[in-house]
Amino acid sequence: SNLVELAIQHMRLRFDRDDVVGAEWWVHSRASGRNLGHQLHFDTEEYHLERGEIIHPVLSSVTYLSGNGHGGPTVVLDQDPHAEAPAQASLVASPQEGSLLLFPGNALHGVLPGPVPTGPAPVDRPRRVTLMVGFWTKAVHQAGERYEFGPCSSFPRRGEQAEEDNDWVSFLDIPSDVQQACGSPVKATQSSPEYGAIHRVPVAWEELPPSARTYEIPEDVDQRFFVHSMVEFKEQLLSQCGEGKSEFEPERDEDSEHEGGSELEGGGGSEGGDDGGDDE
Repeated sequence: SNLVELAIQHMRLRFDRDDVVGAEWWVHSRASGRNLGHQLHFDTEEYHLERGEIIHPVLSSVTYLSGNGHGGPTVVLDQDPHAEAPAQASLVASPQEGSLLLFPGNALHGVLPGPVPTGPAPVDRPRRVTLMVGFWTKAVHQAGERYEFGPCSSFPRRGEQAEEDNDWVSFLDIPSDVQQACGSPVKATQSSPEYGAIHRVPVAWEELPPSARTYEIPEDVDQRFFVHSMVEFKEQLLSQCGEGKSEFEPERDEDSEHEGGSELEGGGGSEGGDDGGDDE
């Protein structure tokens, strides 16, 4: 076991679902000052998606490990991939260290842009670190061959690290004092949680005036906060169907991203993702 699997066991007690069979997790570390946010997307499973099937975790989550006041809030819209009409409302959660956000796994979500930085950038910029976990009712990690550290790959066990850049695995070892303090994870999480502020925004989308509808957002900064219609989100997902990446090798993000997996009972694997399958 490791710290992430221990955290997942604690999260599991925050919702009542007997049909969850596995958990997919991934981590993002973003430097402050990156104020573009993260594009609106759906959490999906890439292996099935590339074969024409759109599936989602039953629940998605974001745990804010660090970064109070850095970056924009997470926004979750009442909108699934099949929606043709705009969501009528959204929930907005500001990052608070140590807090956990749970939401339906088929909900459109992303990170809104943060405040524009002022003054010179600090030499050692603080980072916003988040742990994302998707809870699955289907054993998605058993579908097809998995690429190391790719979506749905198993978490490497001791002795399996083949390269020096994989030594981060040891950082997730459970310290002995934590192991002794927790004992059984179930017993350790019986205290009542403290709930942070989540704001409901009654108007999720606003219609642009005709004069602004001809604007085109550059692809490299398009976070899909401006769209021509709601069906664009489903069309983007469907465009990935049948692409079939070679041996399912993931594209890596230069800004420090790791993926892994954990079965809720014992050691094993499940998945992770960004842009339609990961991030906040």
